[in-house]
Amino acid sequence: MSEADVQITDVTNPGAAPVDEVPEPDKKKKKVRRTFEKQFNEVRNIIELSIKDDTLRQVAAEYGYPAERVAGLKSMFDETDGYYEAQKTAMAKQRAATRSFEEKKERATNTVRHHVDTAKLAFKSDPDMYDELGLNGRREKAFGAWAAQNKYFYGKILLAENVAIMADFKVTQAELEAGRQQVMDTITAEIEGENSKAEAQKATELKYKSWNKLRKAVRKYINVMKEALEDDPQMKEKLGIVTPSTA
Repeated sequence: MSEADVQITDVTNPGAAPVDEVPEPDKKKKKVRRTFEKQFNEVRNIIELSIKDDTLRQVAAEYGYPAERVAGLKSMFDETDGYYEAQKTAMAKQRAATRSFEEKKERATNTVRHHVDTAKLAFKSDPDMYDELGLNGRREKAFGAWAAQNKYFYGKILLAENVAIMADFKVTQAELEAGRQQVMDTITAEIEGENSKAEAQKATELKYKSWNKLRKAVRKYINVMKEALEDDPQMKEKLGIVTPSTA
């Protein structure tokens, strides 16, 4: 870990990976992606070493970081770790909800297409009912419009007189009701997906709020220890503070 690593990259955008800049041989700068997990593990190692190593504990205490203060860093780390676990769980639930929604929408769309195509044949000689059923024009793709259009279609096609006509074209009332239920299930799945997305966003915000608080506290601690261990490069390296060679 370099001194650039010790600065602990500022991660305030939940959707973006942190970056550091390192020099290329031609002196140009290049951005290198550093994941949250990498930075989090670095902080974990710093805190654990500071708790377990006798020399580090003694030096830290002499420079204003007695055991209870280092333990406070550990508590902050544990809090962030808890938020991180909650975020991972929430994001997994969001992905599951998205998969469920997409599967239900695909199934419902196929069913609706079959019923609409059949209705177009069944009512082609009744222009008034053809229009009333919404069979003119294009089928909607945007979800809100798709849901409204298909709820309306099933509300009309399931009228008794229309059910009887559809039966002559081998589409039963039970099949039409099943199609309507698929549309309603898709609407429910979309709502659940939006809720899970909001929960994942909330969990992410809590994690990063806790992380920012932790990294600032650890950065302050590292800066103190960097000065305290100025004449002990081996202990600095053990803590992860590597002084570049001047040779």
